[in-house]
Amino acid sequence: MLETLCRLCVLAAVAMLLVGCTKDGETLWIDDAAVEDDRDAVVFVYGENQLGDITYNDEIYSGVVAATKRHDLLLTLERLDSAENLSLGDAMDIFLWVQNLELDDSRTLIVWCNDSYEPLLREREDLLTENPKVTHLLVESRDASLPVNTMYFSLYGAAYQAAMTVNDAMGDVESVALVGDGPKDAVLGFLQGVSDGTRAINVTHFALPKGEDYILADSAYRLAYQIDNGYQMAMPMNADVAQGLLRYNREYAVSFYTLGINTDMRPYSSRIPLSMTKSLATAVEEWIGNWAEGREQDKHIVYDLESGYCGLTVSEDYKSLLSNMVEQHRSAAITKEKAYLAQ
Repeated sequence: MLETLCRLCVLAAVAMLLVGCTKDGETLWIDDAAVEDDRDAVVFVYGENQLGDITYNDEIYSGVVAATKRHDLLLTLERLDSAENLSLGDAMDIFLWVQNLELDDSRTLIVWCNDSYEPLLREREDLLTENPKVTHLLVESRDASLPVNTMYFSLYGAAYQAAMTVNDAMGDVESVALVGDGPKDAVLGFLQGVSDGTRAINVTHFALPKGEDYILADSAYRLAYQIDNGYQMAMPMNADVAQGLLRYNREYAVSFYTLGINTDMRPYSSRIPLSMTKSLATAVEEWIGNWAEGREQDKHIVYDLESGYCGLTVSEDYKSLLSNMVEQHRSAAITKEKAYLAQ
């Protein structure tokens, strides 16, 4: 089983420290043949059950793997529970480890997969810059006050564009269910698009239970029956919710539409007319490549609709109906998003 997960290369002493000190974390693979390897290294930190989500985390991981292969970097996966379920003490091993790395001339990049780690990084802010050989990249964060590199993908523009397109071209959609919790910008962008539209669309938010006893995909699937009996479209707010709703769509061919989120979800259901996408793999691969080659880049990067790293994808079966409207509303969506991000 070990060989299928990743090619983790790290010093033997580091491996022992990680395995010995981690409480809720787990090092997945150590390549003993690389004990004396002095290449630059990338450590990918992600949460429990996050890989395999078919969208957000898998896309980031794909970018990390592509960059390490292209630039001949070592790769380590560190599974560390997200901040809401993790105490500072549980995470101290990784902070102590990276601050005490002594790998001659080699460098280490720590990629934190989402903004749930912001509280941990803030608590140990004093350790983040002590070791000049260690660089941190926090994905999906706009917190410029932290002494780490950040990248953020705004879906405000894509969601606004989606709402305006639905308003103009999908007259059978009179009510939309926003399901679960997710990026505030996507919610606000969609609501602004609904408000700016030429007809009334009812939008209702459905919260889902949280905690160890609840699996979001299952909760979303159970909720889907209720949505299907009162709403013509659902907008999942994260990948787990999307999985549950798409499962229902596949089982009931004549059911509500679902908007794809984070990645192009066309392959998963014929009921997806539009997907609000983020080029996570491309952006992460490029960032790591620039770091590997020593090229300067902005410390805090925000990707938006205009950048081309966020967008709205039309599914093949809906192109004749929606493509023109999507393009027609792109300019207004870019303008609205820039005003939002400038606040």
